[in-house]
Amino acid sequence: MKTVAYQKERASLMITELIADAMARHKVNRNDLAKRMGKTKKYVARLLKGSPNITVGMLTEVLYALNESLLMTTCPLTEGFEEFSRLQNKLTQKR
Repeated sequence: MKTVAYQKERASLMITELIADAMARHKVNRNDLAKRMGKTKKYVARLLKGSPNITVGMLTEVLYALNESLLMTTCPLTEGFEEFSRLQNKLTQKR
C-alpha cells in the first residue's frame, strides 16, 4: 500500500488534471479563468501547478467559473496506480 504522502500527491495531480481538462473543454486559458474568477493570473498558475492546499471551496469556485460541477468517487487504495502514473507523465510533459 502507498503512503499518505503519495495519496496526497496523487489527489493533487488529479485535481490539476480535472481543472486543465475543464479549461480545455471550454477553450479557456489561464488569463481568461483568472478574469472569470476575479483572481490574479498568479493565483490560477498556483492552482494549476498542483497546489496540495486546494480546498473543496477553491475547486468549486474554479469549476463554477468554467460552468462545471464537481462529481467525486473513490476506489480502493490498491487500484488506480496506472491512472495516476498516466496523469503524472502528462503533467510533467506540460511543464
